[in-house]
Amino acid sequence: MPRLAQAEEWRAVRDLRLEALSNAPEAFEVTLAQAEHSTDEEWRQQVVPRDERVTFVEENEDGDLVGMAVGLFDPAARIAYLVGMFVEPASRGSGLGRGLMEAVESWAREVDAIRVALEVNPDLVPAVRLYEGCGYERTGHSRALSSRPDVRAIEMSKTLA
Repeated sequence: MPRLAQAEEWRAVRDLRLEALSNAPEAFEVTLAQAEHSTDEEWRQQVVPRDERVTFVEENEDGDLVGMAVGLFDPAARIAYLVGMFVEPASRGSGLGRGLMEAVESWAREVDAIRVALEVNPDLVPAVRLYEGCGYERTGHSRALSSRPDVRAIEMSKTLA
């Protein structure tokens, strides 16, 4: 069951994020090299829950973090963004991704978002299928990742009830 990451877990969250960037560089805007240059304080600040940013994590039976998803909220637009989504390869297909998405959606409702948006590399077919299976639809918008201009990310979104 996903839960909010705690401030004191910043090292474990950092390690999982670095694993994500190493494992699937084509999925993220930030590169591994950029993330590795973040300071400890920057990592701590990314994990501390606040009104407009939360990090949800998922653990395995041993208590190790195996999945994460970040929610960002734009109160002016009332849009929440699902970013930094990652589940370790060995844990994929077990429902963890769906659980993380549902946790972000639940938080988005709490902060009064009217929709959740995300960007995904369309070549990552399992990720696109997961998002579509959770009710996300392609908006028709796309953009090149600034860190990888050869990779186009498509936007998907879901209206919250």
